[in-house]
Amino acid sequence: FIDGNLSNNETLFKNWRLFNFEIIQIELLSEIYENFLGELRHERGQFYTPYNLVELILSDKLPINNSNYSVKILDPACGSGIFLVESYKRLIKRWKKANNTNKISFENLKKLLLDNIYGIEIDETAIKVAAFSLYLALIDELDPKTLWIETNYQLPYLIFDSEDINIKNQGRNLWRKDTIGEVDTHLFPKVDLVIGNPPFGKNIALASIKDYCIKHRFAKEFVLPFIHKSVEFCPDGEIALIFNSKVLTNTQKPYQNFRKWLFNANYVEKIYNLSIFRKTPKTFGGQLFSSAVGPVSIVYFSNVTPQNSSNKIEYWAPKTYVKSNIVDGVIIDRSDIKDLPREECQNPNSKIWKIALWGDYHSFNLIKKLQKRTLKEFFENNTEWICGRGLNADSDNPDFIPEYIIKTESIERYQTDIDSAIVKNDRYYRNNNKNLFIPPFILFKQGQHKTEIACSLFEKEAYCTTGAFAINSNNIQDKKVLISFLNSDIVKFYLFLSASSWGIEREQVFLNELLELPSPFTSLCSDNIKNKISNYFDDIVSKKNQFLNNDNIKEIEELIFDEFAKCLSLTERDKIIINDTIVFNLGLLKNGRNSISFKRTLLCENKLYAETLCNDINSFLHFSKTKVYAQIYDVQSNYPLNLIVLHFGEEAKKVETQNVIELRKQLQEIDKYTVQKKTPSIYVQKHIKYYDKDTVYLIKPNQKRFWTRTQAMEDASSLIADIINMAK
Repeated sequence: FIDGNLSNNETLFKNWRLFNFEIIQIELLSEIYENFLGELRHERGQFYTPYNLVELILSDKLPINNSNYSVKILDPACGSGIFLVESYKRLIKRWKKANNTNKISFENLKKLLLDNIYGIEIDETAIKVAAFSLYLALIDELDPKTLWIETNYQLPYLIFDSEDINIKNQGRNLWRKDTIGEVDTHLFPKVDLVIGNPPFGKNIALASIKDYCIKHRFAKEFVLPFIHKSVEFCPDGEIALIFNSKVLTNTQKPYQNFRKWLFNANYVEKIYNLSIFRKTPKTFGGQLFSSAVGPVSIVYFSNVTPQNSSNKIEYWAPKTYVKSNIVDGVIIDRSDIKDLPREECQNPNSKIWKIALWGDYHSFNLIKKLQKRTLKEFFENNTEWICGRGLNADSDNPDFIPEYIIKTESIERYQTDIDSAIVKNDRYYRNNNKNLFIPPFILFKQGQHKTEIACSLFEKEAYCTTGAFAINSNNIQDKKVLISFLNSDIVKFYLFLSASSWGIEREQVFLNELLELPSPFTSLCSDNIKNKISNYFDDIVSKKNQFLNNDNIKEIEELIFDEFAKCLSLTERDKIIINDTIVFNLGLLKNGRNSISFKRTLLCENKLYAETLCNDINSFLHFSKTKVYAQIYDVQSNYPLNLIVLHFGEEAKKVETQNVIELRKQLQEIDKYTVQKKTPSIYVQKHIKYYDKDTVYLIKPNQKRFWTRTQAMEDASSLIADIINMAK
């Protein structure tokens, strides 16, 4: 790196020392490196970490407005060094703050680097880019920039690579090693902060990663050993690492083993679930997560429980991205930030991470209510029912050649057209339970049909493959009942909030998740109800065959919903929660910025919200002389904010409607302060709850999703908690 020439060829830029780093950003090197590395990085699970996420982590764990510059920092899979470079630059700013100066000497820059910045990386090229980037960060602080050329200002050698015989004096900051298999943490300096973006994926070539996962009974995921081993590098400090979001939601036992360790053997402070990044267009937020297509999260934790520990874990799960003259990137709305009970999070089989991503406290309770008896338990107790996966084309087990195969993509709702769905087959498949496929049998598609759950009656002897599941019994009426249930909004609600992949990575449901559904065959599911549902099923099939529009079918599905609501003892509030979740939350996932969730709130919706809010609060105040009533406003579509005013007094009045004209200017002024930039392309949007004696003002964005009846239940719970705390 003396002359910028990595080969024996002619140097491209002979005067590269004169480059102006205010114009050529140091972060650019990481992106250039990613492009040159090509497909090899995907094989190793490596992805370029965008500046936005680096800034997000460092603003939390290494804020600039602190004067402590003696912080030892490690990136255990440093790649091209973007985390280390940005950390180093922040330590420099801290040093300047502590010393009340804008200048720093070469010796202090060198000392800061050698004492505090550590990285480990197995890739030889990447670690050289990391060293080079750190040198540039140091040089950028010099005055003049060419000072490092002089003999007395020799740049320190950073890389330790025991296999490189050309290195005369080994460095001690950047280790060219396999972090998991080759680095003895007893020989490595203990650090105060571990940060980074370890490699992702299941395509593991390194035996050390596989062996580590097997030893600790973790899923064979690249990232898990890095998170686990980080506590050995940082036994008393803080850790903030990026990982793939499915680690939070996958229901398989090895993932549960990891979650059990993470949330019980450590103190988890906060988690960002940034799964929305996988949906973000390239035109938003300066390419928020570059070429990575998988969902990502960030975990903040430590091996030691702090003195001011909390019984809650902070959970940030943004759902929207916006491009306007004010915002270009991801919006973390206040309702996207939840405090989850630590005790529930410590349950390795908890669904809370998925439910809290797309739902709320009330939907969590409804899911628990529905878990009384599962389909799996029903099938186990009723042996005439059988279920299983489709056929697997296994070259090691060429057992038989089925005559017909069902095309997975042709599976529809309620009934599948046989002629278009089956194809003649000449391939070998592994044996399966042939009784599953005796017609008529139930087909459940693992993926979706036109963004909907697809469960169907299939009336010809044929075999589905692994993209679908088969269910069978002797009773045709019960099969129609089960198909109607699996296509219902109740199941859609349940699976949307509990299935590990839907809404995070891919819109699909696995067989074990299907079997965790509540059974509709309860003691309340009478023969009369079964007959009704079976007849409704026949009506839907008839209308499908007549090519009638979806509105006709939707009306029948609503009747089916009401029958299953009786079987499962659903209340009117339960129905509201299910409907709001599907219309607004699932609608947001499906339609993005075109979702009805972003449309302006109508006066009638404001009234329903206010009535629900007041009813819940007055129920709590039932034995008190104090009551509450609400004033609502008919805000127009061009108003960015909506508000409701609550009055506490001796009388519970009906909802009053007020003219909003006089508040227009105030709302416009308040709106200027509701969105704050957290990092480049990541913003936090506030909701305002203002107490003025016996009056409470609730001010939120003028979007339907914030003024639903379910949201009114959530807001009522929050206000009741405030009332209890104020009473204390």
